[in-house]
Amino acid sequence: MKESTQKKIIAVSLTSAGALWAEQVLNDGEYFSGVVTAATTGIERLYDGVNTPDQSATAEPSESPTQVAPSTPDNFSIDILDDSTVTQPAEPSPTTNVGRDEQCVADMSIQDRIANLLVVPIDGNDYATKPGGPEETAEILKRYKIGGVIITTNGIKNPQKEIGTYTDKKAFPDIQEIMTDFEGGSGKQRIDRLQSAETAKVPTQSDVANTMTPEEATRLLRPAYQSLVDAGFTTVLGPVADVAPADDRPVEIGEYRVFGDDPKIVAEYLQAYVKAAESVGINPVFKHIPGGGHMAHTDYEPGVVDPKSALLAHDLQIFKHLGSPVKAGIMVNSAVISPETADDKATSWSGGEPAVLSSTVIKNLVNDYDIEGPVYSDDLGTPALKAKGSLAEIAARAIEAGVSRVLWLQNQDPNPLSLDAQIKAIIEESKKRIDSGSLSTDVMNTNVLMNYRSMGLDPCGRQ
Repeated sequence: MKESTQKKIIAVSLTSAGALWAEQVLNDGEYFSGVVTAATTGIERLYDGVNTPDQSATAEPSESPTQVAPSTPDNFSIDILDDSTVTQPAEPSPTTNVGRDEQCVADMSIQDRIANLLVVPIDGNDYATKPGGPEETAEILKRYKIGGVIITTNGIKNPQKEIGTYTDKKAFPDIQEIMTDFEGGSGKQRIDRLQSAETAKVPTQSDVANTMTPEEATRLLRPAYQSLVDAGFTTVLGPVADVAPADDRPVEIGEYRVFGDDPKIVAEYLQAYVKAAESVGINPVFKHIPGGGHMAHTDYEPGVVDPKSALLAHDLQIFKHLGSPVKAGIMVNSAVISPETADDKATSWSGGEPAVLSSTVIKNLVNDYDIEGPVYSDDLGTPALKAKGSLAEIAARAIEAGVSRVLWLQNQDPNPLSLDAQIKAIIEESKKRIDSGSLSTDVMNTNVLMNYRSMGLDPCGRQ
């Protein structure tokens, strides 16, 4: 943004055709000048007042300080909107054209917008028997115009060929993100779907924090992330941004997966991983927000984390140290945030609901911490969410809450649907919520546009 110290904003509208015309307005010894290109339809533009006459204007002001503005062409009007200092946006880029991009998203069908928000799981083991990718899954992705895929297991043998299938924009014009989990580690502590020679060199996050400086971590991560890019991945679900408890509670997700219990140090290593990711062009995602480092849970109940006040004082301090904007996406977990007052759900930040289904939590996280990337759901097929409805209902509620990328790895429905039927069910449930008014198309459109822009894609260029 550039700061303007000029004092007048003039709204200029021209409703008739023409070529070039310049106007100067005298106001307390100050001139306004600007060149307007006419068009055959109505145009409205904003121009600044200037403190001195613009010598490039087509009309020259006289030397008299009492000169009045020249006459205007027919159908041309000038209105003084504001006389305070103003901020003007920078020149829009082709993929941030305000108004144009929003209209292109709004012109998409409801089904295509919902499908853009979905991330379909692909079992890497399928590639062992079907080189090039499961043909049935490929057909489904094309037909529904799915926005993302996630590789879920370690069976990939030829990543350039197999994952590269989905990078073919002619075959899959609507797939924007190809993502995978990668945190490093070895043996049972290894979270690495690709398992390349370079990713194998990355230790667990706790080992990184205990044995390396942030600068050394960045250097180590670059070739590992590059191998993910070379394989065709656009997004890495990592690093883990969870902060270990400051007290003696255990780290439920695994102590080896976190950088430590000091939010400032955690933020330094998160920034190191982001620098490595940015340098090779892969999108990082911080997980599992909020409070995943001390989440107490069972396999069949949503996890429970500290009240909002405690999260703000500890876990969410990472965002204070990261600065603004946060140049990563965030993955929101299924934890229920404890009420500030025991047994009073009304004092719970998430209203007693899992965070990923809470519009309040998601809106606060994105706005309060200036999150620049999309909001990803954690696995919506986890048993912990089973009581919240079918997978289709849970996915539609996540979209309603403001999730940009809805993903599931499991399915706890009593009679799980086929992939084709599952996607159809999510779309139909989302449409029902739009019709009832509970799912706002404005929220959905904002997230679809976020998905395009986060990948540097033009929504008006889609097929």
